[in-house]
Amino acid sequence: MSLTKTTTENKKMIRVLHFVGVLNHGGIECWLMNLLRLQRPDIQFDFFTQSEGLFDREAIELGANIYCHSIYHCYTYRSFIPLRDIILQGNYDVVHIHQYDFYGHILRIAQECGTPIRVVHSHNTRIDKGRFVVTLLKEIYRYWIDIPQIKKYATALLACSQEAGLLYFGKLWERKKSRNMVYCGIPVEPYDTIRNHGIRQKLCEYFGIDADAIVIGTLGRLAYQKNHEFLINVFAELSKRDKRYVLFIGGEGELRHNLESQIRKHNLQDRVFLPGAVNNVPELLCQLFDVFVLPSRFEGLNICTIEATAAGLYSICSTIPNELFDCIPERVTKLNLSASISRWQDVIEEGIQKRISPKEGIDQIRTTPFTIDNSMDALMNTYKYYCNDK
Repeated sequence: MSLTKTTTENKKMIRVLHFVGVLNHGGIECWLMNLLRLQRPDIQFDFFTQSEGLFDREAIELGANIYCHSIYHCYTYRSFIPLRDIILQGNYDVVHIHQYDFYGHILRIAQECGTPIRVVHSHNTRIDKGRFVVTLLKEIYRYWIDIPQIKKYATALLACSQEAGLLYFGKLWERKKSRNMVYCGIPVEPYDTIRNHGIRQKLCEYFGIDADAIVIGTLGRLAYQKNHEFLINVFAELSKRDKRYVLFIGGEGELRHNLESQIRKHNLQDRVFLPGAVNNVPELLCQLFDVFVLPSRFEGLNICTIEATAAGLYSICSTIPNELFDCIPERVTKLNLSASISRWQDVIEEGIQKRISPKEGIDQIRTTPFTIDNSMDALMNTYKYYCNDK
């Protein structure tokens, strides 16, 4: 299945085919959509996905072509024929793989089709856990098949942090000269606002939260990586300190039923909110949340922590790359998951008192590499460098 919108050909335009699982509200996908929204005339973004996503329609309206084909469950030569046709017909300068299985096979096909720039981009510091056998097979495939083919066919390796580069590529990240850091930045304009009591009141009414509530917030897929069960356990004790405390977990995922059971076990149905996927992140961060907490088991680059900082929130994170922490050390506490529950409670309460205005938060982010404009500049410089080298 293909969703396309015809675009005007431009000889100076760099044509890029991005590989992502699905264009939904994930960190990588939101970053790519923010890049697309910049509407740069010198670059064309298209997407190869496994299934239809929430951002598909907007991406098409912004000029992208979306090719939706599932090759995940049928690893055969025939299953990759549509991919060959798409790459050949698209005449792409760049194939850019973000989050996909069969990295190496896709790179080989791109090379056979004559795509000059073939990029693999690591966005995480660990492989997400699934069923044991599936995870084990993926690790074996990555080590014995993907990495050798990446070494052979990739023209550039990218990572969102040094640690993310080392995780996926291992020693290849250290040895390969054609490697670059491209940070996933955010657009700061949506956070250029003033905390408004009226807007906050409407949000509280919409979600069924008391008007005087103190909102401990987090955002992320309801999955093993994000470790929401730990946060709920912390909140179960923290909620006893102040009846105004509520926990807001924005996101959707496969662990929803487990988390709902945990919430019922602690009798916190009226204090913990699971609204599902949210599309008004700047408004929630600027107007509703009072502190941001991210107890992830692992992260590549904490994009939501960058967003929280722009909104003026103080963040408590279990893991954060040095590149980001060094830019905003006064706006985040890195707290190990092995710390006591009471320590987590204390730091969260301290964080509530450290909120600043969104204007102050934006000013801080603008001095870092973590803005969307800086991301686009870094990406374009990478593409142009390797295009000129060919």
